[in-house]
Amino acid sequence: MSNNLALEIITCNQHPSADMATHIRATIKRGHVAVILNPSLSNIPLSQPHIMDRENKQTDRPATMIYTSGSLGAPKRVIHSTNNHIYSAKGLLEIIPFTQGDKWLVSLPFYHVSGLSLLWREEMGGGTLIYPQRDITLIQNIRDADISHISLVESQLYSLLKNPLNKDILKHMKAIIVGGGPLPLSLWQKAKEWELPVYTTYGLTEMASSTTLSSRTIIHEKSYHSGKTLNYRKIYIDADMSIFVKGKTLFMGFEEKEWFKTGDAGFFDADNNLHIIGRQDNMFISGGENIYPEEIEKNLLNIEGVDAAVVVATADIKYGHRPRAFIKTNKDLDSLRRSLPDQLANVLPKFKIPTDFHPWPKNYPNTHLKIDRPFFNNIDIIST
Repeated sequence: MSNNLALEIITCNQHPSADMATHIRATIKRGHVAVILNPSLSNIPLSQPHIMDRENKQTDRPATMIYTSGSLGAPKRVIHSTNNHIYSAKGLLEIIPFTQGDKWLVSLPFYHVSGLSLLWREEMGGGTLIYPQRDITLIQNIRDADISHISLVESQLYSLLKNPLNKDILKHMKAIIVGGGPLPLSLWQKAKEWELPVYTTYGLTEMASSTTLSSRTIIHEKSYHSGKTLNYRKIYIDADMSIFVKGKTLFMGFEEKEWFKTGDAGFFDADNNLHIIGRQDNMFISGGENIYPEEIEKNLLNIEGVDAAVVVATADIKYGHRPRAFIKTNKDLDSLRRSLPDQLANVLPKFKIPTDFHPWPKNYPNTHLKIDRPFFNNIDIIST
């Protein structure tokens, strides 16, 4: 395929709109590649991608280009074909139908693959996308438009579950898909108490959104997991617990039969549900032992009173590195952190228990769809 692709830049802010969707769709229909940028990346240099020919040149031609978050380095571009998006939607819709009369609130930006994927779910399923009004709250948008489906990150679900008056509105929805990691115990218990139609998922930009999906009965299960592999995707986990993926949703630049290393670590349980341990590039070594911050965070979130937790490595003369944690809570932090080591000792070995528990930084920007780890790594402990 010629490198002379027509790249059309579309800068999308965090508030998706019908005009943005129309622009993206029209760009693809013209045979151009919709380069969807977060405003913070508006000055990123663009160069022509090199994409090999595929069998179906109409639906396998490049359609969209988005960028990974770059939270651990420079953002990386990911190019998907129309077929990638079609099969991504098809696999999810086999589990969660989105048909005529259904309404999906576009609550995530189009520069995020979870937001972008909704365009094809609408086309494939027959339901209708609803774009939020910016002058009202998330729950008001859900109520006023009689929303049946929504995709959320943990912070958005947290805001919805704070008010008990939201229970009846959320309970009568058909699907609340939550990604981005395990939920705090308080949220999980509230979702169970309210009998919400929650689905959990493991997704990545390179696979055009969701790769696994749970059933809606997960809130009644004993442990948190990310569900089973969706159709048109495959997952392989090696002896080091490295997760590899392939399939019809895998981004262009890889062939469908090639395995792509995600950088995540995990395992399948006896029921073939995927459990994510953490990012391999977040892992650090303490006294010769591998530590995944996400494993400690998951167990902290299972403790009552912990609303959010981030674990980072701190240098240690004896062990090389030791974990320390930042805790977000509405309770008295001093009394809570005195109890945390003993509670964690029931589920974690001693070397994984943080040496310190710091208060959540007041200046942490609440604008990220996932945790900004470099922010916490760069915090001067004395200032917290």
